[in-house]
Amino acid sequence: MVEVFVGIGTNLEPEKNLGLGLGLLRRHCPDLCLSPVYKGPAIGVAGNDFLNAVARFRWSKGFAALTSLVESIHRQAGRTAHERAADGRTLDVDVELFGHAVDPNWRVPRRDVLAYDFVLAPLARLAPNLPHPLLGSTMQAFWAPRAQTTLVHCLGDSVQFLQHG
Repeated sequence: MVEVFVGIGTNLEPEKNLGLGLGLLRRHCPDLCLSPVYKGPAIGVAGNDFLNAVARFRWSKGFAALTSLVESIHRQAGRTAHERAADGRTLDVDVELFGHAVDPNWRVPRRDVLAYDFVLAPLARLAPNLPHPLLGSTMQAFWAPRAQTTLVHCLGDSVQFLQHG
């Protein structure tokens, strides 16, 4: 079993699609723990602000099976291979951390963990003492200097979105 962290975000019908994504993930990962939901500006895509969260769960089926699950969740949420970034995101689920794995082919740890506040803020809230697999410092240590200047803000508990999804 490996501890996995995935980021989940949407800016198209965000309340509905975030709830759907979290609900679909929970069906396959019953020990799912969720960060609070954060709202922030769209970066690199058009449209409305994004809602983002991070989920943590234990996984035993390997990385390929996890990426298959992620693609299945994308399809069930209506995301197509032809969805253009210019149109926003129906649902975006990314494997941010796969245990302590460092694998460029798998793109873990995902560079988004430290590059974007919409990933780091919920991750630091969910697992503040988790060390980064490459750099060793904790998620909270990376987040603390950015917390006062960030454009993302916490909306509250993810459970409310599960009830609407």
